[in-house]
Amino acid sequence: MKITADYHIHTCYSGHSAPDQTPERIRAHAATAGLTHIGILEHVNSREESARLYRIREEVEALPPGGPEILLGVELNPVTRTLLTAIDRSDVADIGLDYVLLGLHWRLTREICAVDSLRFRCELELLAASLPWVDILAHPFWEYAPEVRLLGAEPWRDLASLDPGWVREFARTCRRAGTAVEMNGAMFTGRPPEFLRGYKAFFAALAGEGVLLSIGSDAHHPTEFARHQTLQQVVDELGLTDHCFLHLQPKKRPAQTIWPLPI
Repeated sequence: MKITADYHIHTCYSGHSAPDQTPERIRAHAATAGLTHIGILEHVNSREESARLYRIREEVEALPPGGPEILLGVELNPVTRTLLTAIDRSDVADIGLDYVLLGLHWRLTREICAVDSLRFRCELELLAASLPWVDILAHPFWEYAPEVRLLGAEPWRDLASLDPGWVREFARTCRRAGTAVEMNGAMFTGRPPEFLRGYKAFFAALAGEGVLLSIGSDAHHPTEFARHQTLQQVVDELGLTDHCFLHLQPKKRPAQTIWPLPI
């Protein structure tokens, strides 16, 4: 199967992306990469950040016809259970959203690291997968390595210890809620071999359980579109077919249907 869709692309409005990562340039890079559908989104976790979606939509709607179809999404990144409720629905009421991507950027604590940060993360991933307003669960088991080391722990190097029973429960939850799970390009780049073995096995198990997968480069810079090559190698290695992947259609869902968020 050839990768033709990428539903996780950031813009220059993120605050930590390349200044030329505009919707126009993104579409041009996606066309060069052979993509037919792209999802442009941005982090929105506060009232102030919601303005990013207005600016992106204006630029997307001003583009001339042609090129890959563009869907507009939002990436929500809870770091506490109450943060997301700070977004007021009136701030985003007239933005049409095609999909919602949830990426856990949970803040670790010394207590969590001392007990079992992987077990804690499994609990969070299961909770996130159960939320009916989430279309895609992004970068499962993502962690910010410098923060982990600062707390006296080490980043996860091996996911072989994942309980098969938990993986099956996670898969059932995703199927029940209709949540796709993202194969994130950044997660397959620069990781130790033992992590990659376990991570590939995790996605192979999900596909075997009938969970839909999603491709996301998580590109913040034009050079990061090259992550598609790595993802294509993983797709080929695992023997994944087109039926294993999510195919989003434009919904133009009013944003007020997802705010405030029940988490």
